[in-house]
Amino acid sequence: MTPRLWRVLHQHIDKASRKVNLTQVSCDMSPAFISGAAKQLSNAEITFDELHVIKLLNGGVDEVRRAEVKENEMLKSTRYFWLKNEDNLTSKQIKQFDELRQMNLKTVRPYQIKVSFQEFYHMPGRETGEAYWNQWYFWATRS
Repeated sequence: MTPRLWRVLHQHIDKASRKVNLTQVSCDMSPAFISGAAKQLSNAEITFDELHVIKLLNGGVDEVRRAEVKENEMLKSTRYFWLKNEDNLTSKQIKQFDELRQMNLKTVRPYQIKVSFQEFYHMPGRETGEAYWNQWYFWATRS
C-alpha cells in the first residue's frame, strides 16, 4: 500500500472498530480489484472507471469496423476517427468523419452507442444517472 493511499484510508478508519468507512470505490473491471474491494471495503459501492469502460466500448466499435472494412474500402485508415473523442480530431478529419457517419455503415451504430454512453459519467446525481443508464441500456441492447 502506498503512503498516499494509506493516508487517505487512515482518514476514513473508524477508530473504535478499526474498519474503513468508505461508501464508494472506483476501480477497473479486473476480477482481482472487484474481489479486493468487496472483501476489504464491504460497505462501499463499486463504480467502474470511465477509462476502462470506454476502452471496452471502443473494442466493440473497432471489432465492427474491422469486419466492415473488408466490405467497404472507405473505412481503411479510419480507425482513430471512431475511437478518439471528436474534440481531438483535426478539422480535416472531422469533415471526413462526418461524411462516413452519413453513410449507411454498420460501424455507425456501435459508435453512437459508445458516444451516448459517455454522457452517463456526466450525470449530475444518482437518480439522474440511474434513469439515464436504464434508458441507454434499453436502447443499446435493442440495437
